[in-house]
Amino acid sequence: MSALDAMAAVARGEAPPQLLGACRLEVGGFDAFGIEAIGDAFRHDPVALAGAMIAEDVMNFAAIVEDQGLFADLYDGNIGRLWRAGRPAPHMNEPFVAVPFDPDLRQERGDIEFAGSDHPGLADDADVRVRETGLAILARDPTAWRSRAFCIRAFGTAAHGAALFALYRMSGDRVRVSGFGYAVAIWDGSISRVTLDTVPLPGDRRVRIAG
Repeated sequence: MSALDAMAAVARGEAPPQLLGACRLEVGGFDAFGIEAIGDAFRHDPVALAGAMIAEDVMNFAAIVEDQGLFADLYDGNIGRLWRAGRPAPHMNEPFVAVPFDPDLRQERGDIEFAGSDHPGLADDADVRVRETGLAILARDPTAWRSRAFCIRAFGTAAHGAALFALYRMSGDRVRVSGFGYAVAIWDGSISRVTLDTVPLPGDRRVRIAG
């Protein structure tokens, strides 16, 4: 079974042998861990990958179909981690409190945190494409405050490749909501497609509430 076939099965809510037991899915601020939980999440909200724009190499797989995207880490063809952008959480999240922090880390302003050397599957000529894509994603929401994009996965060349961004944003509403969402981007020649979470979501920096 190819990576595309395995991912298509997972996206339908099935559990192909390539889905590792230790796999983790992140979608809409919700985490699902393990084969059963991931299968349940996709059965509640399946997606068909027929006609999707695809990019893959030996370590990663990315797909964008309509208004949503999938991104996966691959290990010898097996699926070890999954992200889904553009969809809400399939179940109610566990209660927690988001902890404020400085998205610029070193107190230096910067729209994108990205270093091509962190991504072994990314060719040198694709660095500019990743940066341009990240800036274009941030520009989609001009009302958001202190928007930052952290490129956490990228692979391919300037001609064809994909990237996964963690997006930190603070909403422009009167009561501001901050947090992380995700964006998946795929480019093929002059054609680029991007899908992203459209509202700020509580991120990974969590303090859980007992009880």
